[in-house]
Amino acid sequence: MTTTFHEFATRFQRIEAYSESIKFTPAEIQSIEEVYQIKLPTDFKEFALSYGAISTPNLDRLILDKMIELYSVQNFLSSESINLRKNTLSASVLKGEYMPFAEDWFGDMFAFKISDLKTLKPTSPIYFYTYDYDTITKISDGFTIWLEEFNKIPK
Repeated sequence: MTTTFHEFATRFQRIEAYSESIKFTPAEIQSIEEVYQIKLPTDFKEFALSYGAISTPNLDRLILDKMIELYSVQNFLSSESINLRKNTLSASVLKGEYMPFAEDWFGDMFAFKISDLKTLKPTSPIYFYTYDYDTITKISDGFTIWLEEFNKIPK
């Protein structure tokens, strides 16, 4: 997993946006898990502790330029932003059923399904929520698998 995460962050992360302060702390992970009574997937926790809330604007441009059919992630949320997004979701399908962790250029959300997070697992399926249509679609069987799809994009 570490190689996948390193390749993703090294290739797509906006370097000037990176600092130690955006990485999750173990206490932040524990707080999210306790507040929402969930167990975040092991691979996501590893990514959050190692890289955190990174910004990946170059990925969006690459996907558009190469006309690749992938949902482009723009920003991974900080622990504070996860709580904010989770607590401010209105009547959308995300409310209560999903845990957002990233967003695209338009503010649409990438999320885990809460029911998948009741026990500790190595990974969990990824869902994409579109605000305009209030719809959610499963886009990947797991967090690491999802990042590997981006890493496969030709340079």
